[in-house]
Amino acid sequence: MKTDTLQKLIKCGVCGRPAPFVFKEKVEIYTLWECPLCFIQFWEPMKNPGQEWYEADPCLSFRNVVKRISLDKNHKEFLKENIQPARLLDVGMGTGNFMLAAQKRGYDVWGIDFNKESVKVARNNFGLKNSYPETLETFIGRYKGPPFEVVTCFEVIEHLDNPGEFLESAKTILTPNGYLALSVPNRDSHRLFKDMDHPPKHLTRWDERSMGNFLENYGFQIIRLKKLRPDFSYLVMKFHRWTQGFLSFGLVNKLASVSAVPVGPEVEKKLMAKIDLLRRLAQIKDWLIFTLPAAILYFYLFLRRQHYAGLYVLARKRV
Repeated sequence: MKTDTLQKLIKCGVCGRPAPFVFKEKVEIYTLWECPLCFIQFWEPMKNPGQEWYEADPCLSFRNVVKRISLDKNHKEFLKENIQPARLLDVGMGTGNFMLAAQKRGYDVWGIDFNKESVKVARNNFGLKNSYPETLETFIGRYKGPPFEVVTCFEVIEHLDNPGEFLESAKTILTPNGYLALSVPNRDSHRLFKDMDHPPKHLTRWDERSMGNFLENYGFQIIRLKKLRPDFSYLVMKFHRWTQGFLSFGLVNKLASVSAVPVGPEVEKKLMAKIDLLRRLAQIKDWLIFTLPAAILYFYLFLRRQHYAGLYVLARKRV
C-alpha cells in the first residue's frame, strides 16, 4: 500500500489527530510517523504483541532467573527526589529491584507486571507480597484500598498501544497532587542506542517536547524533565550485545533453561546460586574486555552531544 494511501487510514496513536503525518522510516511491516500536532512518533500498526510475546522474549525472560538488586539510572533519579515516602505503585515492576530500594527508603510499595514469572521472582526473592501479575486496568478494577501518592512506570510508556488511556487510568488511582514518575528512551540519542527501540517491542518514540506536551494535555504538571546519560555499565552491556556474546560459552543460559524444569526447593536453590555466580563471572569478563571500547564510545558520543540515552520525568497530577 502506498504511503499517502496508508496515511488516510490512520490517526495519531496518542492524540488522535488524523493525517497527514511526517514519514520517518519503515521497518518490515511497520511505518514510523511523526504527528505534527503533538510531535510524538508512533509506529503503525500500533499494536502491543501481548503477554505471551513478552514472556517468550529472551532478553526479558532471562531476568527472571537472576536475583538483580542493582538500580538503573531512572530509578536513582527518582530516589533522589524530595518526596515524603508514602504509598507507591510501580507499573511494569519487572522483578522488583526498584520496589525493594523504594521500600528501604520507607515507601509502602505495590507493584504490577503482566509477566507472571517476573512477579514470582519479586515475591520469592525479595518478599514483595503486594506484587501482582496484571495490567493497570485490571488492578484498578479490583483494588479497594486508598489511592496512591506516587505511581511510577519506568520504561513502560513506549510499549503501550494506548498511552493516553494509560495516563487516564493512572490519574484515577492517584491522590490529588499525586506524583507520576516515568522514563522512556530518548529518540534523539545516537542510533547505536536504538538497536532495541523498534516494534513490536516499542511502539512510540519520545523527545522532551513530545513528552512535555503529552503529560500537560492529560492533566499533569511537569516538575522535572531531563535527559539521562547512560551508566557506564549500560555501555559495557551494549558491547556484549553488539558482539553477540563474544567469548561467551552460554553457561548461564544453559543453567537458566535447566532451572525452568520443576525441581525440589533444595535443588532449585543450588541452581539459582550457580546461575548467580556464573552471571557475576560473565560480568567481570565483559568489564575486562569492553571497558576501553565503552570509554572511547562515550567520549565520542559526548563530543557529538548524543550521549543521552533516556528521558526521565517527574510530574504532578493537577487538581
